[in-house]
Amino acid sequence: MTKYAESIKEMIDHRKENNETNIVHFYISSANANTNIYKDELIKEIIKKFIAAGIYINPMKVNTVRGSFNSNRDFIETGEVEAAIEYSGVYPVNMDPEDSAWLSKLDDEGKIRIMVFVKQGDELVPNY
Repeated sequence: MTKYAESIKEMIDHRKENNETNIVHFYISSANANTNIYKDELIKEIIKKFIAAGIYINPMKVNTVRGSFNSNRDFIETGEVEAAIEYSGVYPVNMDPEDSAWLSKLDDEGKIRIMVFVKQGDELVPNY
């Protein structure tokens, strides 16, 4: 396991031990707003990793995600995900830490865009 993945695992374990996980929804898009997300190989690989972690992925693309600059951008959307929220990222509890590290790297390098909304009561609010 890479050092970064080990660090993610430690953060997740700490949040779980202290009952500090949250329910979130992920919205993920390619870096290019004009990309067909159904044909994008990187998006397909991301979907596989979420499904492998037992995370529901909306099979329909969504747009008009709150807070988006471009309302025509297509996103894939997860269902409810238990996650550890840290300053460095939002890490699904059930996802392989190596996959979370890979997802984080893609976001850091600008290859994808990730938006996260946290469930607070009946509302989804942007992660901050």
